[in-house]
Amino acid sequence: MPELTLQNGITVDCVHIGETYFLHREIFMDRCYLGHGITIPPGGVVFDVGANIGMFAVQAALEAPDVTVYAFEPGPLPYAALEANIARHGVKAVADRAAVSDTAGSRKLIYYPGATLISGFYPGHKIETGTQIDEESSAGIREYLALPDDVDVKELAADMDVSPETIDTRVVRLSDVFREQGVTKVDLLKVDVEKAELEVLRGVEDDDWAKIGQVVVEVEDVDGSLGMITSLLASKGFTVVVEENSMIPGYGVYLLTARRMSEVK
Repeated sequence: MPELTLQNGITVDCVHIGETYFLHREIFMDRCYLGHGITIPPGGVVFDVGANIGMFAVQAALEAPDVTVYAFEPGPLPYAALEANIARHGVKAVADRAAVSDTAGSRKLIYYPGATLISGFYPGHKIETGTQIDEESSAGIREYLALPDDVDVKELAADMDVSPETIDTRVVRLSDVFREQGVTKVDLLKVDVEKAELEVLRGVEDDDWAKIGQVVVEVEDVDGSLGMITSLLASKGFTVVVEENSMIPGYGVYLLTARRMSEVK
C-alpha cells in the first residue's frame, strides 16, 4: 500500500491516491461528518460504519482525547489500510472486517478494487472511465481537491478501474455488537455504506436507540430511503438536518445529521 502525506501534514496508508485526496477534502477540509453541531467529546465512543481506510477514525481521534472508535470495513484492501492507519496514529479502536446490516451472517459484496469508495451490496455509481480530461477540467479538480503541484490529475483519473468483483463478506448487526462489546453509549454513529444505510439503522433494536447520542449518515436516496431514514430518526427523538453532499452534486446523495432534541439549542 502506498503512503501519502496529505495537505494537513498527516501521513496515511492508502489504496488509491486519488480516493485518499477525495477523502481528505471531504473529511478534513469540509468536515462533512462534523457539521450542524455534531461533536465528539473527550472519552467519547464513535461507531464508524463504512470506514474505508480509516480517515474518519483518525479525525475522530484527533478531535478529542481518549476517543474509542469501532470501525467496520468489508473491503480487503481498505481494511488493511484501516488497520495500518489505526496503528500509525495510535487510534484506540476495534476494527472489524465486516459489513453492517439488519441481518447477521454472510452476504455477497460488490467490491471495486480500483474504486473502493463505491463498493457495497448494490452496484456503485456509474463512472465513465477513459474520458479525456482537458486542462480546464484538470485545473478545476486540482483546485477543488487542493492537490499539490506535483500530483498529475490525469494520472489519478487513469488509475481508476471500476471493474467489480463479487466477494463473500461477514455481516453484523449493531445491536449484536453493542451486546458483544459491552457498549452502553455511542456518542456518534457515522454511516456511509453506499445505498444500504437504512439496513444498518434497522439493525439497531428499539431499546438500543437511547444509547446513541448523534448520527451522521450519507444517504443515497433510492426508493424513498431519504424520507424513511429521516422519519426513523425523528421517531427516535432526533432533530434531523438534510443537505445535498456538495462533493458529488446531482447524484441524489445527501448528508443527514441528527442530534437529540434535548441537545439542540
